[in-house]
Amino acid sequence: MKSALITGASRGIGKGIAEVFARNGYNIAIGYLQSADLAKETCDELINEYDIDSIAIQGDVSILNDCKEIVNEVVNRFGSIDILVNNAAQYRRYPEEKERAGLALTKLNSVEFLSQIAHERGVESIVNISSMYTVNNRNALFATSYQAGVESMTYNFAKNYRGKVRVNGVRPGACATDMLLENHSDEEIEKFLSAVPDQELIDPIEMGTVVYFIATNNLLTGQIITADKGITLCGE
Repeated sequence: MKSALITGASRGIGKGIAEVFARNGYNIAIGYLQSADLAKETCDELINEYDIDSIAIQGDVSILNDCKEIVNEVVNRFGSIDILVNNAAQYRRYPEEKERAGLALTKLNSVEFLSQIAHERGVESIVNISSMYTVNNRNALFATSYQAGVESMTYNFAKNYRGKVRVNGVRPGACATDMLLENHSDEEIEKFLSAVPDQELIDPIEMGTVVYFIATNNLLTGQIITADKGITLCGE
């Protein structure tokens, strides 16, 4: 049975991605930093619902040694690491100066460190989660800058690992997550919804189906897919 490591998967988009992979028979490693109870709860749900194995692994993915330990634990538990989804992120719409380094390092270091380590351990496919803001910046200048760094690394890893590991990215649109609701006003969310046909936020499970398709499709590498129901196309 194949395995997938999904960072930042105790809730939100990461949890939706984990559920889709579990539904398709993958053993799941849930990476988390602080939400131990949520991560354990997610593991239990996946085990009970899909008859797979699942573990919650705590670690700070901005630190190289933690990333090594996370990947080692996945391989020790499941025998391999087949899919890596770099989803972990911290987000503040308008971060204070003292918060900026930590926010950027969580995203950038995790993609760099985990991708390199997973490559060494035989990973087949890597998917990096960035943001629709890299296509259409709506005043989230700082977040846009480090998400652009994620996309640059995606292209470079795809080139460096070509023929060995497929590396792709996804720019999610407005998903129904705590992170979105905590960082955007009702008026902003209504504006997002006005740009899409069904007037609804994206369900994290829907985003999970996109990530699963990209991660398991042998035709794709070095691609970054915008999955946002057309919000950025409409200039929102």
